[in-house]
Amino acid sequence: MAISARMGRAANCIGIIVDKRVDGFSGRITHRFQKDPVLFTDLPELFCRIIEVLDGLNYPARKINKRQFKGCKVPAKKIKLKQGMKPSIPVKDLLGGEEGFVVMVVGRDNSTMQGIVYDSALDKDFKFNGDVELYRILYKN
Repeated sequence: MAISARMGRAANCIGIIVDKRVDGFSGRITHRFQKDPVLFTDLPELFCRIIEVLDGLNYPARKINKRQFKGCKVPAKKIKLKQGMKPSIPVKDLLGGEEGFVVMVVGRDNSTMQGIVYDSALDKDFKFNGDVELYRILYKN
């Protein structure tokens, strides 16, 4: 099936490589504007990192500011996009040849994310309508 043409054109795609699922949930995320992966050590930090990337892109825009009870342990490098800046990394290279997920968030309504996840191991797309659905896709697959 491969990554859809819509994902291939989107600047807001995020690659997630899960290194550990037993006794925790950790791994690395990449995005199209930064070559070096950003580490996450647990699920709240993963979502914090995704939100940092989306806030830096300011796309999709937040509809409501999200309350957070736990912040990220280490703030990530902020993305500052200039007018007309193009992504430097193709979507197909986000995972660096490893199995993982490419997440495209298309909306952030009701303080949660909605979008599409591509699972490279299954070569299949999944839609999600909230943070919990996204977690279930990442954890089960």
